[in-house]
Amino acid sequence: MQPNELIKEWHAGIRINVLAHYECSKLFERCHRLLGYPTVILSALAGTAFVSTLNDSSLKWARAGAVLLSLAVTVFASLQTFLRYAERAEKHKRAATEFGKLRRELEQIIALIPAEGAVSAGDMQSIRTQWGELSTHAPSIPNQVYTRMFLKVWHKAAIAGKPLVPPPTAP
Repeated sequence: MQPNELIKEWHAGIRINVLAHYECSKLFERCHRLLGYPTVILSALAGTAFVSTLNDSSLKWARAGAVLLSLAVTVFASLQTFLRYAERAEKHKRAATEFGKLRRELEQIIALIPAEGAVSAGDMQSIRTQWGELSTHAPSIPNQVYTRMFLKVWHKAAIAGKPLVPPPTAP
């Protein structure tokens, strides 16, 4: 494989990482909200139910409802703490930003290649090293997200007359 061909593949690979990390960030933000809204609503209802059962202690069903609401609040709040969706979303957003910087650096290198020229070995080494370092510290991308972003980026190669290769597993 020629250096310029490899650089094009690296460019696509880095684009996949940028898109996948942004997609994961959006996914985890959505999960955080989907778990957070019911927690807030149930918390308010549980507090109200508890106060209302103090006034009329003869209603056993009301006390049972207040206990169930309190239990639901505890479960939702515990899940929110355990799953850490907000933190995961932020980590993916940070990774996407860093991969985006690397992608723009690679695009600048590609733009500065003279006609019929090749990418320098030093530039390739720099990109490879940075990519490896980013991949080491980046959070994992779920396979479904990675595959979707892979197909989004690589379908353009198929349109250009190149065969569509199957997606690899997420790094």
